[in-house]
Amino acid sequence: HVPHACISLFGGIQPARWRAYLADALRDGPSNDGLVQRFQLIVWPDAPPGWKYTDRKPDMDAVDRAEQVYRRIAALDTATPLRLQFDDEAQALFEQWLTDLEQRIRDEGLSPHMQAHLAKYRSLMPTLALLFALADGRTECVPISHAQLACDWCDYLVTHANRIYSSQAGPELQAAIALSKRLAKGWMCDEGVFTVRDVYRKC
Repeated sequence: HVPHACISLFGGIQPARWRAYLADALRDGPSNDGLVQRFQLIVWPDAPPGWKYTDRKPDMDAVDRAEQVYRRIAALDTATPLRLQFDDEAQALFEQWLTDLEQRIRDEGLSPHMQAHLAKYRSLMPTLALLFALADGRTECVPISHAQLACDWCDYLVTHANRIYSSQAGPELQAAIALSKRLAKGWMCDEGVFTVRDVYRKC
């Protein structure tokens, strides 16, 4: 028995593998066990448009500061755990943020999968705020600055969650997405208009 067990999973996965797993989970297959929603920090970034070889020394100052944070948190006494609360300003921000989140979760236009995913943010935001505060050495309360940072992180993660769940779009929508990306880059025919035939010819 491990009291207060908490497991963190770090890593990456190929988009094709993830789509296959997600397809099964979203159609109520065997993989629909709520695991997807527990990847709360999941991101799907765009690959950088260019690449340049770079060889530079690691930022050892950053490495040292990170190590100090890890060691300080690991040294906390588990027998008398810290119990931090939001300060007054941070509490007011959290209440407003939570109110907005609950309204968003209840939006009838939101898919059940996104509803389940966003429901996990009820604990994600205060958890992130606490971690940020601990990383900065706070041991009395969670201030407004760390609460705001956690809110910003949640906003960022929502955009990636939307992208991840929309990766299960049908082929017609995928084609429309691909076309929209080409159009956003300024592609068009010399005449300023294009036909369906033009789209096919230019792949």
